[in-house]
Amino acid sequence: MKQITHLIWSFGISLLLFMFIFKINFFFTLLFSFLVGFLSFLPDIDIKIINKIDKFNFKTFYVFWIFNYPLKLFFKHRTITHSIWFPLLFFCLGEFVFSEFILVSYSLRILYLALILHIFEDSLTVSGVELFFPFNFNFKLAKFSTDSFFDYWILNLIGFIFIFVFKYILCEKS
Repeated sequence: MKQITHLIWSFGISLLLFMFIFKINFFFTLLFSFLVGFLSFLPDIDIKIINKIDKFNFKTFYVFWIFNYPLKLFFKHRTITHSIWFPLLFFCLGEFVFSEFILVSYSLRILYLALILHIFEDSLTVSGVELFFPFNFNFKLAKFSTDSFFDYWILNLIGFIFIFVFKYILCEKS
């Protein structure tokens, strides 16, 4: 999925989750949803790392040649950052390690939600995600092409519908 689609979907879904499932007040719902929307870009950091590895040719430095293959294998797109282990790490940190530090714990929970939503959204694409990387289990919920008309228009429209449903329900409550 494109970054804008991740932003719209993560923002819209988290609005509904924070307001109606977690019952958080309006101000914090908006604040947390903006954070979730922008943090939903994080799993795609592996693309930037792969580009940096390709630009810096380890093979020309004989001392570092051994790192080239493991780095490319580990940071292949939609592997470790798109597996369940990546958000689970932040969930465990928030719930068990930093549970006494409220601000840190809530921040890690917001990050966890952003990562889970990103993985869910990428599971709607043709390539799916390696949910239990390094084990070969490709998880797909749908088969939408990333560069298609559907991705550009229909998925973004669905994301906006999440936001409008939130606004409509909120206006009905008032």
